[in-house]
Amino acid sequence: MALSEYLAGAAFFLPMVAAVALGALLVLRGWLDHLAGVPRALAYAVVATYGVIVVHVAPAMAGILSRSAVLACAALGLAATWALSRNRPRVAERHGLPPGPPSDRASIAIALTAVAMLALYQLGRLRELSVAPFNHIDVAGFHLPGVARWIQSGSLWRVDQFYPRFATGQYPHNGDFLNLSVVLPWEAVSFVRPVPVIFFALAGVAAWALAVELGSPRASAAVLVAAALAVVPVAKYNLEGMPDAVTLAMLATGVLFLVRHAREQRRSDLLLAGLALGVGMGSKWYGLTDTVAVLGVWTVLSLLVGRGARAVARDGALLTGMLALGGGIWLLRNLIESGNPIYPKAVSLLGVTVFAGSRDDVIDEYGYAIADYFGKPSVLEQYVWPGLRSEFGLSGLVIGLGVLLAIGISAWSLRRAPRRPAAAHLVLGTGAIVLAVLGLYTITPGSAYGLKGMPVDVVTNVRWLGPALLLGAAVAAWATGRLPPPARIGVELLGLVAVVQAVRHGPDVGVRAVVTVGVALLAAAFVVILVRRRLGADPTLWRRPAVLALGAAVLVGGVGVGRLQQERFLDIGYADLDPVFARIQASPSGQRIGLVGIKSREGINPVLPAFGPRLRNRVVLIGRRDRASVVQYRSQAAFLDAVRRDDLDLLLVARGVQPRPDTRDERWVQATGFRRVAESSRLALYAAPGR
Repeated sequence: MALSEYLAGAAFFLPMVAAVALGALLVLRGWLDHLAGVPRALAYAVVATYGVIVVHVAPAMAGILSRSAVLACAALGLAATWALSRNRPRVAERHGLPPGPPSDRASIAIALTAVAMLALYQLGRLRELSVAPFNHIDVAGFHLPGVARWIQSGSLWRVDQFYPRFATGQYPHNGDFLNLSVVLPWEAVSFVRPVPVIFFALAGVAAWALAVELGSPRASAAVLVAAALAVVPVAKYNLEGMPDAVTLAMLATGVLFLVRHAREQRRSDLLLAGLALGVGMGSKWYGLTDTVAVLGVWTVLSLLVGRGARAVARDGALLTGMLALGGGIWLLRNLIESGNPIYPKAVSLLGVTVFAGSRDDVIDEYGYAIADYFGKPSVLEQYVWPGLRSEFGLSGLVIGLGVLLAIGISAWSLRRAPRRPAAAHLVLGTGAIVLAVLGLYTITPGSAYGLKGMPVDVVTNVRWLGPALLLGAAVAAWATGRLPPPARIGVELLGLVAVVQAVRHGPDVGVRAVVTVGVALLAAAFVVILVRRRLGADPTLWRRPAVLALGAAVLVGGVGVGRLQQERFLDIGYADLDPVFARIQASPSGQRIGLVGIKSREGINPVLPAFGPRLRNRVVLIGRRDRASVVQYRSQAAFLDAVRRDDLDLLLVARGVQPRPDTRDERWVQATGFRRVAESSRLALYAAPGR
């Protein structure tokens, strides 16, 4: 990428970010000024996240998604926010987190060690992966390819499938649109990896704040939240470009503000909780089911403490409206494009088809639930329990026992006055959410992924339990704070050991990367401390020339580092991983490429590499549309007609789980007259005659 192209992308990206950031600040001062400290920072994060999503989704809804349209939408949003908020009165008093029980020095030392270890590990991995090609099957197979198709078409009113018999295009896409915000300015995926890291950190802060809001000691909360975030299903996928961290952060933040609303009855807290839950719901399908669990527990608990059906219905309507605002667009898109607001499977009620959908697809073949095996202990013992134990380890055990203890303590304290509002209700309610999420997980198709009776891929989807683990850490921290000091420190030490265990079992990180990150963090902390000491905590600090000069230097330095990182990322690319990818990368951009065959489980998924380094190739799956899915053709004549109709330049053939060059698909490709121009054991690339 030429320097001029990089600077042009930065010239669109930085003003967009500045407009959204300033607009979020205006919203915070105008409507959420009662918040202070960590809750204020989390509220700002929710509003800013939603702002980034909206300024990209709005043009995509109109079919005009482009850099200019996004920048114009951000400017209009900022102007509207300023006009609506300029006369809002300022509050006299702000409320942060409650003080909570004190933490002794030993607990603080354990907490600092656990958090520092997790931070260094994750940032060390980020440093090593920052220039590595994406290789997660979901990210390279449909998340980032979907981003590329939105950029090419300018519209979200489409459902692009890149897997036969597997409808991945109907997923909720808030998280993917956050990734799109750093892809669109440069038409490259080089800056995607840092995005989930931001939400990974926000998830930790939100869960910690929830624990403190419930009444946990701060140190206990930090240790157990670190233990929850360190487990492989959460920490590993955080740096793969997956949008799971968005759901984790928004769900934890939503529950936090529901708890604050229960304490203070501020409607703005309720609206903020609904918006956060909506953004999380619109990022992953399990975010939708987890949000249902949150709303169900909130409704029952509100009625239990005597709020009244009318008040609960009114607040429920407000929550539902904010949920729709935060993530409802994807349900509407799915309903319009595939006839089903959720996943395109047939839904029947009392023999009547409510929503039509695909049948005999991958979900029907492999998407079994853990609940399907409740009556088969041998399957649970051989496949399910070992998978869960290996992924969650000591963290899952400590947090799980802590949740049960918290539920027991809070339920016992409410035995005499179950209908009188008390802090124990909030702990009990949060614990009930954890149990509800666990229950919904066991009945969700795909929680026991694999052939019938052989769920060998249970670990594939255990990350769906991330919200339960994170909320459970907050509840377990509350229970830990009720233990005698020796027992409390013992639990905190177990939490630290859990962090060590999870880091050791996670992906390897070089010592050099960890040391480099540590030195960089210490240097940044030194600069911050120096600035504060020299300039003081002055509300007009940002206006001082020295601070403005420092900010300008950081901005220029960031642009420069970004340029170096992007060059390294694009130079490495996928060319060295497969000769087929090398041939695609060397071809002129704008090729029309057809995908044929079933991808093997080994190696890089070929869908994202097929789009080229600048995402300008048009990639389609060759197949017949069946409802919302795409199935492979069963006859050679139909296949040949599709190839001619699509006017393809290249055909990319996946040679299957057991690679063979004489598969039926490849024989059909050869019958088209396309000639083979590159191949490997896994893939083959064919070019149209004369092209």
